Amino acid sequence: MHGVHAAGPAKQRCVLAALLFQAGRQVSTETLIDRVWGAARPPEVRNALYSYVTRLRRALRRTGVELRRTDNGYLLAVSPAAVDLHRFTRLATGSASQLDRAIAEWRGEPLDGLSGAWAEQVRTGLHHRYARLLVDWADRELAAKNPARVVDRLGPALDEYPHAESLLVRFLRALHGQGRTAEALECYEASRLRLRGDLGAQPGTPLRELHLELLRSAVARPERTTRVPAAGRSLVLGPLCQDDAASQLAQRLGYDSVSADGAGARTGAPPGRDTRVRADLEFRLLGRVELFVRGTAVDLGPAKQRCVLAVLLHAAGGRVSTGTLIDRVWGSAPPGGARGTLYSYLTRLRKALRGTGTDVRRQSGGYLVDVPADRLDLLRMGALAEAANTAEARNRARLLGEALDLWRGDPLETLAGDWVTRVRAGLHRQRLALLTEWAALRLAEDAPEDVVARLRPAVTAYPLAEALGAHLMRALHAAGHTAEAHERYRRTARRMADELGAEPGHVLRAAHAAIAPPLGSTHRPHVAGPIARRARLPAASRNPVQ
Repeated sequence: MHGVHAAGPAKQRCVLAALLFQAGRQVSTETLIDRVWGAARPPEVRNALYSYVTRLRRALRRTGVELRRTDNGYLLAVSPAAVDLHRFTRLATGSASQLDRAIAEWRGEPLDGLSGAWAEQVRTGLHHRYARLLVDWADRELAAKNPARVVDRLGPALDEYPHAESLLVRFLRALHGQGRTAEALECYEASRLRLRGDLGAQPGTPLRELHLELLRSAVARPERTTRVPAAGRSLVLGPLCQDDAASQLAQRLGYDSVSADGAGARTGAPPGRDTRVRADLEFRLLGRVELFVRGTAVDLGPAKQRCVLAVLLHAAGGRVSTGTLIDRVWGSAPPGGARGTLYSYLTRLRKALRGTGTDVRRQSGGYLVDVPADRLDLLRMGALAEAANTAEARNRARLLGEALDLWRGDPLETLAGDWVTRVRAGLHRQRLALLTEWAALRLAEDAPEDVVARLRPAVTAYPLAEALGAHLMRALHAAGHTAEAHERYRRTARRMADELGAEPGHVLRAAHAAIAPPLGSTHRPHVAGPIARRARLPAASRNPVQ
């Protein structure tokens, strides 16, 4: 299904893709219409579907594959083994040799050329599955001491998944295993800057810990480090390592200084400037773009004007050029008067901020807003997450909980555009990582009721996040809701089969297997996956991984 090649237009190919997705099983007419046209179906949609089915029958006739009419739908009489998607899904959970074969099935963008909500949902799910497969494959290759294979395969993959930190961790380990530690350090720095620029995020704990490991290795074996940073650069370690040892480390590696660059460390104010920001001021991005003074909302104007402020706040005190502002607010096709409209929005924002102690300032061809970290929810969330990384075990869950409590809805709610979509997706990945870590800590502290209360609504937002679902199942079981835990597993398995054509991964299966069956139930902890089960019946999930 990596590019569905059949005669006819995109909608006709989408009909074929929907039938192949459930190869050998009936697909109802209503399901086909929904997957091909979605909610915006034309008045004569059934006639259009019948026309496409007729043309597909003709195209398939010479292949010997039959497209049959059933009682209330259609069935493509082909074995799942003949469809690359089903082969990929089956092989992705197998042995080392099967992982290689699964990767070989991936030949490009899934459902290439098809559009619509269903096609996009399947495509996204397959990309997540492929990235997870690459991580499993890389772990096995690194354990077998084959770093060269990992570098050769993950290098191109990181071009496709530049924010997939789990892939990057394996890639850097492979570079280090080849004696290319300096190159690994440069790759880390480039990735750190990309995460910050694209998503406003800092590297996660596994990536930062690997960075420190690589730095210590470079110091211990300086002859292996053939390239050093240019003069004037600062070694960015974050709060994990801010001491005399860190300074010595920076000196040995050719850096001039050590900096934290944590989300909570920046205010953006130039040296000596007294911002006198009001203590009762609060900017919000983790929900609607809002400003509150003394608990009262300040009118920030229409959506595009609020988007201008969101771009400036997201830069955390850094300068944003006029061209970048226009691109992030209007995208690649700005209106003719975009620059003049931008100036108008900036003027209105200055008026709205008057008397708050902060302002929109002009600087070197761009603009910035000076906001201390404790006045912007996004920066407070980052600072709390950073603090949790270095806190004592008994305080980590509390700090992560405080970070999660700042989340008030969909980030940048009501705003639209490519930049907004990228930032929103990155923030959702951050939240999912925080939720997963918080849940693990609270379960270890024997607080399943707290986990259930927070994760029940969260799994609605992230229904295919297997680690989160596994934590919720464990918490439900520990809190005495074992039957609900089993039902959660069944619903997730059905959803993964319907939306991704995949079975639950080992994390979710292990959590399910660990839960005792409900009293008086004959339910077994794990049986054949949903795809296998449904095949025996009559007619019938890109941050890349964290």
